[in-house]
Amino acid sequence: MKPGDLVTLSKYADNLQNLWKWSAWARENYQEKGPLIGIVVKVDKQTGSHYGGAISRKFDRYRVRWMEPGGPQGRDGHLGGSYFFRKDLKFIRKA
Repeated sequence: MKPGDLVTLSKYADNLQNLWKWSAWARENYQEKGPLIGIVVKVDKQTGSHYGGAISRKFDRYRVRWMEPGGPQGRDGHLGGSYFFRKDLKFIRKA
């Protein structure tokens, strides 16, 4: 995934508690809208780091600009982080 790709929330992200309000099911049944669509604007490549000898898992962080106002800032909804992991996003169209 790279900047310019069109994405939507994946099934995994639909099941995250903080992203429930933007899930495909909630948007269809409560807001009468289609799936949320956005563009990847930045990819932050992460490197592995050591914490007391253990290597943490590294996940690249994706920043997304949504096509409509009020989309989630990140995988925590509006609660903090302004990034998504790859497993939170699903391709719609490659750039």
